[in-house]
Amino acid sequence: MKIEYSFTHEDFKAIWKYIRGYKRMSIQNAHVLYVAAPVICLSLFLLGRFSGQIWMQTEGGVLLFASLVSIPVHVAYDMWLFSNWLKNNFLLNQENERYRLIANDEEIIAAKSDSIQTTLAWSVITNFVQNEAVTFLYISRDNYIYFPTKAMNADQRVELDALVARHVTRRTS
Repeated sequence: MKIEYSFTHEDFKAIWKYIRGYKRMSIQNAHVLYVAAPVICLSLFLLGRFSGQIWMQTEGGVLLFASLVSIPVHVAYDMWLFSNWLKNNFLLNQENERYRLIANDEEIIAAKSDSIQTTLAWSVITNFVQNEAVTFLYISRDNYIYFPTKAMNADQRVELDALVARHVTRRTS
């Protein structure tokens, strides 16, 4: 199977949306803390207010303010990191920048315009995620190969699904 594609701004928006999406409801997911931290701080503030303990009310108010201010700062920082990664790794202004993915039973080859090529064995792939916009082949939790799902026709999707079913043992890392 050979897929050739280029990235558009919509593809990068889909990648960003997936990366920032609610993947797991756990304490490691920052989205949970966006709700949990202000609720805990508000509880401290209200408990201090109604119990008459000024120090608890003050600490709860300060922490509530800090947690509410940190949410947009955290989102902006993530967007800044993503945009820097995007600028450093992709040429957005050049329409002719082509990428290629070749997958067979032996290996996966990801190439960028014949200048950079990465060859991976199927044994390093830990997970596979596909939605209508983007397809991810995970090497680890934070490292993956991705490409637009629309770059594949129906036969290629079936072939990729068969390759993944044969070679990928879903693991968490």
